[in-house]
Amino acid sequence: MECTMSLHLAPTSVAEHNNRKGWFVKNEEHIKNDSDYVVYMDEDIRKVYDLLFGESVKRFNARQKNKERVISNYYQRMLRSHKTKSGRKAYYEIVVELGDLFNHPSPEISKVMCEEYLKGFGERNGSFHVCQAVWHNDERAKVWDDGERAYKWVDSIPHMHIRFVPFARSERGLEKQVSMRGALREMGYVSDSSGYWNSGFKKWLLNERRIMADLCREHGVLIVKGDAGNRYHYAPSKYRALQTEMQKLSADVRRTRGNLEKSVSQLSVLDSMKKDLSKKIEKKKTELDALESAETEKRKAAALDSLAERLMKTEPDLWKRIKDFLDKKIIAEYEKTGITKRAPKTNER
Repeated sequence: MECTMSLHLAPTSVAEHNNRKGWFVKNEEHIKNDSDYVVYMDEDIRKVYDLLFGESVKRFNARQKNKERVISNYYQRMLRSHKTKSGRKAYYEIVVELGDLFNHPSPEISKVMCEEYLKGFGERNGSFHVCQAVWHNDERAKVWDDGERAYKWVDSIPHMHIRFVPFARSERGLEKQVSMRGALREMGYVSDSSGYWNSGFKKWLLNERRIMADLCREHGVLIVKGDAGNRYHYAPSKYRALQTEMQKLSADVRRTRGNLEKSVSQLSVLDSMKKDLSKKIEKKKTELDALESAETEKRKAAALDSLAERLMKTEPDLWKRIKDFLDKKIIAEYEKTGITKRAPKTNER
């Protein structure tokens, strides 16, 4: 089969989320309660710091004359730096997942490939101390259903979390200290110039992706490039907040769409009423035109009657000639129609 692959550095790392411990896991609605996860490694990070840097911290503190430079708790110091935007991180985490929500290998195959990747991770990356590794297949995601016009839950992509502490030798400060850049440099990943794509971390990440793609190919899974481009991966709390906001916006969209459909329906009714009203107006106009035409004819007839009366009184000879002419005209019209009955005579006054 063919599918995409995601192997990226997580913006945050929460050990309790990974190992499914802690009260807040129960409040994460995207985690199912079927316990389908495997914890391969879960070391206490404080003990990891003591193991990696304990002797270096002791030697560093022994050289200090200024008590303010003494390191009482290296992990807490790095943790404070971890919370700053530009500070060094106390630990890092990568997430490996194959495919997307609707096209990915079976959980069994995905688990085998992630386990093989994890097995070689520590061997390849000698300057990374892996302190936690967990495989998850107990999560779900909300997706939009166009048919139902609502969000629904679907099984999420099986994936693996690998949490590690990078360390390197240094001539300043601690002889051995937390340093991603130093660890990458010791493993041969050196930045050529400024810029992310030429950085040692990007070179390391591309190499890890190639290794994972080769493992997938051995299991009959061909990794193809997706069309999503470089995506930003949000922290779980930020992602949930964005999901909540998106759900509110979707509800607003649905409400607006409903109001729009209602308005369209009302406009259809108004348009039908307008057509009916136009027909009634046209009918009334026709009736009014007929009435005006009848009234005009009536006025014309009245005017002719008044003219005839004046002619009979003032011009009797003219009226007699007109009357004779009209009689002859009427008789001629009757003869054309084949009617032999004598035409009625015009009333004389």
